Amino acid sequence: MHIYNAYKDSGIKWIGEIPEHWEVKRLASCFTENKKTNSDLSVIEAYKFYYGTLVRKDVGIDVKDVKDTYSKYTVLRPNDIVINGLNLNYDFVSQRVAISNNRGIITSAYLAITPRKNVSPQYYCYLLKTMDCHKLFHGMGTGIRLTLSYGELKKQPIVIPPLSEQEAIVDFIDRKASKIDAYIADKERELQLLGELKQTEIANVVTKGLNPNAPMKDSGIPWIGIIPEHWEVKRLASCFTENKKTNSNLSVIEAYKFYYGTLVRKDEGIDVKEVKDTYSKYTVLEPNDIVINGLNLNYDFVSQRVAISNNRGIITSAYLAITPKKSVSPQYYCYLLKTMDSCKLFHGMGTGIRLTLSYDELKKQSIIIPPHSEQEAIAEQIKTRISEIESLVADLQQQIAYLKELKQRLIADAVTGKINVTEK
Repeated sequence: MHIYNAYKDSGIKWIGEIPEHWEVKRLASCFTENKKTNSDLSVIEAYKFYYGTLVRKDVGIDVKDVKDTYSKYTVLRPNDIVINGLNLNYDFVSQRVAISNNRGIITSAYLAITPRKNVSPQYYCYLLKTMDCHKLFHGMGTGIRLTLSYGELKKQPIVIPPLSEQEAIVDFIDRKASKIDAYIADKERELQLLGELKQTEIANVVTKGLNPNAPMKDSGIPWIGIIPEHWEVKRLASCFTENKKTNSNLSVIEAYKFYYGTLVRKDEGIDVKEVKDTYSKYTVLEPNDIVINGLNLNYDFVSQRVAISNNRGIITSAYLAITPKKSVSPQYYCYLLKTMDSCKLFHGMGTGIRLTLSYDELKKQSIIIPPHSEQEAIAEQIKTRISEIESLVADLQQQIAYLKELKQRLIADAVTGKINVTEK
Protein backbone atom coordinates (compact mmCIF):
# COMPACT_ATOMS: atom_id res chain seq x y z
CA MET A 1 0.00 0.00 0.00
CA HIS A 2 1.24 3.51 -0.89
CA ILE A 3 1.22 6.42 1.54
CA TYR A 4 1.06 10.17 0.89
CA ASN A 5 4.24 12.24 0.51
CA ALA A 6 3.48 14.63 3.37
CA TYR A 7 1.26 14.55 6.44
CA LYS A 8 0.10 17.01 9.09
CA ASP A 9 -1.62 16.75 12.46
CA SER A 10 -5.39 16.77 11.95
CA GLY A 11 -6.10 17.95 15.48
CA ILE A 12 -8.59 15.07 15.69
CA LYS A 13 -7.40 12.71 18.38
CA TRP A 14 -8.81 9.47 16.98
CA ILE A 15 -7.45 10.17 13.48
CA GLY A 16 -4.03 11.69 14.14
CA GLU A 17 -2.10 12.67 11.03
CA ILE A 18 -3.76 13.23 7.64
CA PRO A 19 -2.43 14.06 4.16
CA GLU A 20 -1.09 17.62 4.13
CA HIS A 21 -3.55 18.87 1.49
CA TRP A 22 -6.68 17.56 3.27
CA GLU A 23 -8.84 20.00 5.22
CA VAL A 24 -10.51 19.71 8.60
CA LYS A 25 -13.91 21.32 9.19
CA ARG A 26 -16.99 20.74 11.26
CA LEU A 27 -19.51 18.20 10.03
CA ALA A 28 -22.04 20.99 9.45
CA SER A 29 -19.90 22.22 6.55
CA CYS A 30 -20.73 19.02 4.64
CA PHE A 31 -24.22 18.12 5.91
CA THR A 32 -27.56 19.56 6.93
CA GLU A 33 -30.09 17.86 9.17
CA ASN A 34 -33.02 16.27 7.36
CA LYS A 35 -36.17 17.03 9.34
CA LYS A 36 -38.69 16.66 6.54
CA THR A 37 -41.66 14.75 7.97
CA ASN A 38 -44.08 12.60 6.02
CA SER A 39 -47.08 14.61 7.21
CA ASP A 40 -48.96 14.27 3.92
CA LEU A 41 -48.24 10.49 3.69
CA SER A 42 -46.71 11.05 0.26
CA VAL A 43 -44.22 8.23 0.91
CA ILE A 44 -45.21 4.79 2.22
CA GLU A 45 -41.98 2.83 1.67
CA ALA A 46 -40.79 2.50 5.28
CA TYR A 47 -37.28 1.36 6.21
CA LYS A 48 -35.54 0.00 9.30
CA PHE A 49 -31.95 -0.70 10.35
CA TYR A 50 -30.51 -4.13 9.62
CA TYR A 51 -26.84 -4.62 10.53
CA GLY A 52 -25.66 -1.26 9.24
CA THR A 53 -27.98 -1.16 6.23
CA LEU A 54 -31.53 0.04 5.60
CA VAL A 55 -34.10 -2.57 4.56
CA ARG A 56 -37.81 -2.34 3.78
CA LYS A 57 -40.26 -3.05 6.58
CA ASP A 58 -43.94 -3.90 6.54
CA VAL A 59 -44.00 -4.58 2.78
CA GLY A 60 -47.60 -4.80 1.59
CA ILE A 61 -49.04 -3.27 4.75
CA ASP A 62 -52.29 -1.29 4.54
CA VAL A 63 -51.22 2.34 5.04
CA LYS A 64 -54.51 3.06 6.82
CA ASP A 65 -53.30 0.85 9.67
CA VAL A 66 -50.09 2.86 10.20
CA LYS A 67 -50.93 6.35 8.97
CA ASP A 68 -50.65 7.91 12.44
CA THR A 69 -47.14 6.47 12.74
CA TYR A 70 -45.92 6.90 9.16
CA SER A 71 -47.07 10.54 9.04
CA LYS A 72 -44.47 11.32 11.74
CA TYR A 73 -41.61 9.53 10.00
CA THR A 74 -38.71 11.34 8.33
CA VAL A 75 -38.66 11.37 4.52
CA LEU A 76 -35.31 10.08 3.24
CA ARG A 77 -33.77 11.01 -0.09
CA PRO A 78 -31.19 8.87 -1.88
CA ASN A 79 -27.74 9.48 -0.32
CA ASP A 80 -29.09 10.67 3.01
CA ILE A 81 -27.14 9.12 5.87
CA VAL A 82 -29.05 7.74 8.84
CA ILE A 83 -27.58 7.28 12.31
CA ASN A 84 -29.24 5.24 15.01
CA GLY A 85 -28.28 7.48 17.88
CA LEU A 86 -30.50 5.81 20.49
CA ASN A 87 -29.31 3.99 23.60
CA LEU A 88 -25.66 4.80 23.04
CA ASN A 89 -24.72 2.82 26.15
CA TYR A 90 -25.38 -0.35 24.13
CA ASP A 91 -22.45 -1.64 22.12
CA PHE A 92 -23.69 -2.04 18.54
CA VAL A 93 -20.26 -1.58 16.95
CA SER A 94 -20.40 -0.40 13.33
CA GLN A 95 -24.12 -1.02 13.07
CA ARG A 96 -25.44 2.47 13.73
CA VAL A 97 -24.73 4.13 10.38
CA ALA A 98 -26.40 3.45 7.01
CA ILE A 99 -26.87 5.23 3.69
CA SER A 100 -30.22 5.55 1.97
CA ASN A 101 -30.20 4.14 -1.57
CA ASN A 102 -33.84 5.00 -2.25
CA ARG A 103 -36.54 7.48 -1.35
CA GLY A 104 -38.38 6.26 1.71
CA ILE A 105 -39.30 6.98 5.32
CA ILE A 106 -37.83 6.02 8.67
CA THR A 107 -38.65 6.69 12.29
CA SER A 108 -37.77 10.24 13.32
CA ALA A 109 -36.16 8.76 16.43
CA TYR A 110 -33.11 8.29 14.19
CA LEU A 111 -30.91 11.12 12.99
CA ALA A 112 -30.93 11.78 9.23
CA ILE A 113 -28.41 14.07 7.54
CA THR A 114 -28.30 15.27 3.94
CA PRO A 115 -24.98 15.83 2.13
CA ARG A 116 -24.25 19.23 0.63
CA LYS A 117 -22.93 19.63 -2.92
CA ASN A 118 -19.37 18.57 -3.72
CA VAL A 119 -19.51 15.83 -1.09
CA SER A 120 -19.32 12.08 -1.69
CA PRO A 121 -22.13 10.63 0.48
CA GLN A 122 -20.62 7.13 0.40
CA TYR A 123 -17.21 8.42 1.52
CA TYR A 124 -18.78 10.04 4.57
CA CYS A 125 -20.89 6.99 5.23
CA TYR A 126 -17.65 5.02 5.47
CA LEU A 127 -16.08 7.75 7.64
CA LEU A 128 -19.07 7.77 10.01
CA LYS A 129 -19.05 3.95 10.17
CA THR A 130 -15.41 4.20 11.18
CA MET A 131 -16.31 6.71 13.88
CA ASP A 132 -18.93 4.24 15.03
CA CYS A 133 -16.31 1.46 15.18
CA HIS A 134 -14.24 3.70 17.45
CA LYS A 135 -17.36 4.19 19.63
CA LEU A 136 -17.10 7.95 19.18
CA PHE A 137 -20.86 8.43 19.22
CA HIS A 138 -21.05 6.86 22.67
CA GLY A 139 -19.68 10.01 24.30
CA MET A 140 -22.08 12.37 22.51
CA GLY A 141 -25.48 11.13 23.69
CA THR A 142 -27.62 13.00 26.18
CA GLY A 143 -30.74 12.24 28.21
CA ILE A 144 -31.92 9.03 29.85
CA ARG A 145 -31.69 7.05 26.60
CA LEU A 146 -28.28 8.58 25.73
CA THR A 147 -29.54 9.94 22.40
CA LEU A 148 -27.35 11.58 19.76
CA SER A 149 -28.60 14.99 18.54
CA TYR A 150 -27.67 16.90 15.41
CA GLY A 151 -26.77 19.83 17.64
CA GLU A 152 -23.93 17.75 19.04
CA LEU A 153 -23.00 15.91 15.84
CA LYS A 154 -22.69 19.01 13.66
CA LYS A 155 -19.87 20.35 15.87
CA GLN A 156 -17.68 17.28 15.33
CA PRO A 157 -14.52 17.89 13.27
CA ILE A 158 -14.20 15.74 10.16
CA VAL A 159 -11.59 15.38 7.45
CA ILE A 160 -12.29 16.73 3.96
CA PRO A 161 -10.23 15.30 1.11
CA PRO A 162 -10.69 16.74 -2.38
CA LEU A 163 -13.88 15.38 -3.96
CA SER A 164 -11.90 13.41 -6.57
CA GLU A 165 -10.04 11.62 -3.75
CA GLN A 166 -13.27 10.97 -1.84
CA GLU A 167 -14.63 9.22 -4.93
CA ALA A 168 -11.37 7.29 -5.49
CA ILE A 169 -11.42 6.14 -1.86
CA VAL A 170 -15.03 4.94 -2.22
CA ASP A 171 -14.14 3.03 -5.39
CA PHE A 172 -11.15 1.41 -3.63
CA ILE A 173 -13.18 0.43 -0.56
CA ASP A 174 -16.06 -0.92 -2.65
CA ARG A 175 -13.72 -3.15 -4.66
CA LYS A 176 -11.72 -4.44 -1.70
CA ALA A 177 -14.68 -4.77 0.66
CA SER A 178 -16.71 -6.73 -1.89
CA LYS A 179 -13.89 -9.30 -2.12
CA ILE A 180 -13.68 -9.56 1.67
CA ASP A 181 -17.47 -9.83 1.90
CA ALA A 182 -17.36 -12.70 -0.60
CA TYR A 183 -14.79 -14.53 1.56
CA ILE A 184 -16.93 -13.94 4.63
CA ALA A 185 -20.03 -15.24 2.83
CA ASP A 186 -18.15 -18.41 1.87
CA LYS A 187 -17.04 -18.97 5.46
CA GLU A 188 -20.57 -18.33 6.76
CA ARG A 189 -21.95 -20.89 4.30
CA GLU A 190 -19.41 -23.37 5.64
CA LEU A 191 -20.60 -22.55 9.16
CA GLN A 192 -24.19 -23.21 8.13
CA LEU A 193 -23.24 -26.55 6.57
CA LEU A 194 -21.36 -27.55 9.72
CA GLY A 195 -24.40 -26.66 11.79
CA GLU A 196 -26.57 -28.84 9.58
CA LEU A 197 -23.99 -31.65 9.74
CA LYS A 198 -24.00 -31.40 13.53
CA GLN A 199 -27.79 -31.72 13.67
CA THR A 200 -27.74 -34.63 11.21
CA GLU A 201 -25.02 -36.46 13.16
CA ILE A 202 -26.99 -36.11 16.38
CA ALA A 203 -30.31 -37.13 14.80
CA ASN A 204 -28.89 -40.22 13.07
CA VAL A 205 -27.09 -41.64 16.10
CA VAL A 206 -29.66 -40.69 18.72
CA THR A 207 -32.54 -42.34 16.82
CA LYS A 208 -30.77 -45.24 15.06
CA GLY A 209 -28.03 -46.25 17.49
CA LEU A 210 -24.41 -47.20 16.89
CA ASN A 211 -24.88 -50.56 15.17
CA PRO A 212 -25.80 -50.07 11.48
CA ASN A 213 -26.51 -53.83 11.17
CA ALA A 214 -29.00 -54.04 14.04
CA PRO A 215 -32.45 -55.48 13.15
CA MET A 216 -34.96 -52.63 12.92
CA LYS A 217 -38.66 -52.09 13.60
CA ASP A 218 -41.16 -49.30 13.12
CA SER A 219 -41.17 -47.00 16.15
CA GLY A 220 -44.68 -45.73 15.49
CA ILE A 221 -43.28 -42.21 15.87
CA PRO A 222 -43.61 -40.46 12.48
CA TRP A 223 -40.59 -38.15 12.83
CA ILE A 224 -38.30 -41.02 13.89
CA GLY A 225 -39.41 -43.93 11.72
CA ILE A 226 -37.52 -47.18 12.27
CA ILE A 227 -35.44 -47.91 15.38
CA PRO A 228 -33.37 -50.89 16.59
CA GLU A 229 -35.67 -53.83 17.30
CA HIS A 230 -34.72 -54.15 20.97
CA TRP A 231 -35.45 -50.49 21.82
CA GLU A 232 -38.68 -49.57 23.59
CA VAL A 233 -41.15 -46.75 23.01
CA LYS A 234 -42.87 -45.12 25.96
CA ARG A 235 -44.22 -41.76 26.99
CA LEU A 236 -41.78 -39.13 28.22
CA ALA A 237 -43.31 -39.28 31.70
CA SER A 238 -41.80 -42.77 32.12
CA CYS A 239 -38.31 -41.21 32.08
CA PHE A 240 -38.84 -37.74 33.57
CA THR A 241 -40.71 -35.82 36.24
CA GLU A 242 -41.43 -32.11 36.18
CA ASN A 243 -39.19 -30.01 38.39
CA LYS A 244 -41.35 -27.44 40.16
CA LYS A 245 -39.10 -26.78 43.14
CA THR A 246 -39.10 -23.02 43.72
CA ASN A 247 -36.35 -21.01 45.37
CA SER A 248 -38.75 -19.62 47.99
CA ASN A 249 -36.14 -19.59 50.77
CA LEU A 250 -33.46 -18.05 48.51
CA SER A 251 -31.14 -20.98 49.27
CA VAL A 252 -29.66 -20.71 45.74
CA ILE A 253 -28.45 -17.45 44.20
CA GLU A 254 -26.58 -18.73 41.11
CA ALA A 255 -29.03 -17.71 38.39
CA TYR A 256 -28.81 -19.00 34.81
CA LYS A 257 -30.19 -17.99 31.41
CA PHE A 258 -30.36 -19.53 27.94
CA TYR A 259 -27.52 -18.84 25.53
CA TYR A 260 -27.73 -20.63 22.17
CA GLY A 261 -28.83 -23.98 23.54
CA THR A 262 -26.73 -23.80 26.70
CA LEU A 263 -27.20 -22.39 30.19
CA VAL A 264 -24.86 -19.59 31.29
CA ARG A 265 -24.60 -17.56 34.49
CA LYS A 266 -26.42 -14.24 34.67
CA ASP A 267 -26.06 -11.27 37.01
CA GLU A 268 -22.81 -12.49 38.60
CA GLY A 269 -21.89 -10.42 41.64
CA ILE A 270 -25.35 -8.90 41.94
CA ASP A 271 -26.69 -7.96 45.37
CA VAL A 272 -29.33 -10.62 46.11
CA LYS A 273 -31.37 -8.06 48.04
CA GLU A 274 -32.07 -6.29 44.75
CA VAL A 275 -33.52 -9.38 43.09
CA LYS A 276 -34.91 -11.42 45.97
CA ASP A 277 -38.54 -10.94 44.87
CA THR A 278 -37.61 -12.35 41.44
CA TYR A 279 -35.13 -15.03 42.47
CA SER A 280 -37.48 -16.42 45.12
CA LYS A 281 -39.87 -17.42 42.32
CA TYR A 282 -37.22 -19.10 40.18
CA THR A 283 -36.98 -22.87 39.73
CA VAL A 284 -34.12 -24.65 41.50
CA LEU A 285 -32.14 -26.75 39.03
CA GLU A 286 -30.07 -29.78 39.96
CA PRO A 287 -27.22 -31.13 37.81
CA ASN A 288 -28.62 -33.13 34.84
CA ASP A 289 -32.00 -31.40 34.85
CA ILE A 290 -33.06 -30.53 31.32
CA VAL A 291 -34.51 -27.08 30.63
CA ILE A 292 -36.78 -26.27 27.69
CA ASN A 293 -37.57 -22.74 26.63
CA GLY A 294 -41.17 -23.39 25.69
CA LEU A 295 -42.19 -19.74 25.26
CA ASN A 296 -43.32 -18.08 22.05
CA LEU A 297 -43.25 -21.27 20.01
CA ASN A 298 -44.30 -19.34 16.92
CA TYR A 299 -40.75 -17.97 16.76
CA ASP A 300 -38.24 -20.10 14.90
CA PHE A 301 -35.27 -20.60 17.24
CA VAL A 302 -34.25 -23.93 15.74
CA SER A 303 -32.36 -26.22 18.13
CA GLN A 304 -31.78 -23.47 20.68
CA ARG A 305 -34.60 -24.27 23.09
CA VAL A 306 -33.12 -27.23 24.97
CA ALA A 307 -30.21 -27.22 27.43
CA ILE A 308 -28.87 -29.42 30.22
CA SER A 309 -27.94 -28.13 33.65
CA ASN A 310 -24.35 -28.89 34.60
CA ASN A 311 -24.58 -27.24 38.02
CA ARG A 312 -26.99 -26.47 40.79
CA GLY A 313 -28.65 -23.15 40.13
CA ILE A 314 -31.89 -21.31 39.45
CA ILE A 315 -33.73 -20.23 36.33
CA THR A 316 -36.96 -18.43 35.55
CA SER A 317 -39.99 -20.60 36.15
CA ALA A 318 -41.31 -19.44 32.78
CA TYR A 319 -39.16 -22.23 31.36
CA LEU A 320 -39.98 -25.92 31.68
CA ALA A 321 -37.56 -27.99 33.79
CA ILE A 322 -37.63 -31.79 33.86
CA THR A 323 -35.68 -34.20 36.06
CA PRO A 324 -34.48 -37.58 34.76
CA LYS A 325 -35.45 -40.74 36.62
CA LYS A 326 -32.93 -43.42 37.51
CA SER A 327 -31.46 -45.57 34.72
CA VAL A 328 -31.82 -42.66 32.30
CA SER A 329 -28.89 -40.94 30.62
CA PRO A 330 -29.65 -37.20 30.90
CA GLN A 331 -27.21 -36.33 28.12
CA TYR A 332 -28.74 -38.84 25.72
CA TYR A 333 -32.20 -37.36 26.24
CA CYS A 334 -30.86 -33.83 25.99
CA TYR A 335 -29.62 -34.78 22.51
CA LEU A 336 -32.95 -36.43 21.69
CA LEU A 337 -34.90 -33.37 22.81
CA LYS A 338 -32.56 -31.09 20.86
CA THR A 339 -33.32 -33.21 17.80
CA MET A 340 -37.05 -32.84 18.45
CA ASP A 341 -36.46 -29.11 18.67
CA SER A 342 -34.56 -28.98 15.37
CA CYS A 343 -37.48 -30.85 13.78
CA LYS A 344 -39.76 -28.11 15.22
CA LEU A 345 -41.85 -30.67 17.08
CA PHE A 346 -42.41 -28.39 20.04
CA HIS A 347 -44.05 -25.80 17.80
CA GLY A 348 -47.25 -27.82 17.57
CA MET A 349 -47.53 -28.37 21.33
CA GLY A 350 -47.82 -24.81 22.64
CA THR A 351 -51.06 -23.35 23.97
CA GLY A 352 -52.28 -19.87 24.91
CA ILE A 353 -51.53 -16.47 23.42
CA ARG A 354 -47.76 -16.90 23.81
CA LEU A 355 -47.86 -20.50 22.52
CA THR A 356 -46.28 -21.93 25.67
CA LEU A 357 -45.23 -25.56 26.11
CA SER A 358 -46.59 -27.22 29.25
CA TYR A 359 -45.40 -30.39 30.98
CA ASP A 360 -48.92 -31.84 30.69
CA GLU A 361 -48.48 -31.78 26.92
CA LEU A 362 -44.83 -32.80 26.87
CA LYS A 363 -45.22 -35.80 29.18
CA LYS A 364 -47.62 -37.45 26.71
CA GLN A 365 -45.08 -37.42 23.88
CA SER A 366 -43.74 -40.79 22.74
CA ILE A 367 -39.99 -41.19 23.06
CA ILE A 368 -37.58 -44.03 22.31
CA ILE A 369 -35.82 -45.88 25.11
CA PRO A 370 -32.58 -47.72 24.30
CA PRO A 371 -30.97 -49.83 27.05
CA HIS A 372 -29.17 -47.58 29.51
CA SER A 373 -25.72 -48.79 28.44
CA GLU A 374 -26.53 -47.82 24.84
CA GLN A 375 -27.84 -44.43 25.92
CA GLU A 376 -24.49 -43.76 27.58
CA ALA A 377 -22.48 -45.02 24.61
CA ILE A 378 -24.55 -42.96 22.14
CA ALA A 379 -24.17 -39.81 24.25
CA GLU A 380 -20.40 -40.33 24.40
CA GLN A 381 -20.16 -40.92 20.65
CA ILE A 382 -22.18 -37.78 19.90
CA LYS A 383 -20.06 -35.74 22.31
CA THR A 384 -16.85 -36.86 20.57
CA ARG A 385 -18.19 -36.18 17.08
CA ILE A 386 -19.65 -32.81 18.06
CA SER A 387 -16.36 -31.70 19.61
CA GLU A 388 -14.67 -32.31 16.25
CA ILE A 389 -17.31 -30.27 14.43
CA GLU A 390 -17.23 -27.49 17.02
CA SER A 391 -13.46 -27.27 16.64
CA LEU A 392 -13.98 -26.61 12.92
CA VAL A 393 -16.73 -24.10 13.77
CA ALA A 394 -14.45 -22.23 16.19
CA ASP A 395 -11.73 -22.05 13.52
CA LEU A 396 -14.20 -20.66 10.97
CA GLN A 397 -15.55 -18.12 13.44
CA GLN A 398 -12.01 -16.95 14.11
CA GLN A 399 -11.39 -16.57 10.36
CA ILE A 400 -14.63 -14.59 9.94
CA ALA A 401 -13.74 -12.32 12.86
CA TYR A 402 -10.32 -11.68 11.30
CA LEU A 403 -11.85 -10.85 7.90
CA LYS A 404 -14.35 -8.44 9.46
CA GLU A 405 -11.55 -6.77 11.41
CA LEU A 406 -9.46 -6.57 8.22
CA LYS A 407 -12.36 -4.91 6.40
CA GLN A 408 -12.84 -2.34 9.17
CA ARG A 409 -9.12 -1.58 9.27
CA LEU A 410 -8.98 -1.21 5.48
CA ILE A 411 -11.91 1.23 5.51
CA ALA A 412 -10.42 3.19 8.41
CA ASP A 413 -7.00 3.47 6.78
CA ALA A 414 -8.51 4.61 3.48
CA VAL A 415 -10.95 7.22 4.81
CA THR A 416 -8.40 8.77 7.16
CA GLY A 417 -5.59 8.96 4.59
CA LYS A 418 -3.27 6.40 6.15
CA ILE A 419 -2.99 4.84 2.69
CA ASN A 420 -2.96 6.58 -0.68
CA VAL A 421 -5.40 4.75 -2.94
CA THR A 422 -4.91 7.18 -5.82
CA GLU A 423 -1.38 5.93 -6.57
CA LYS A 424 -1.02 2.82 -8.69
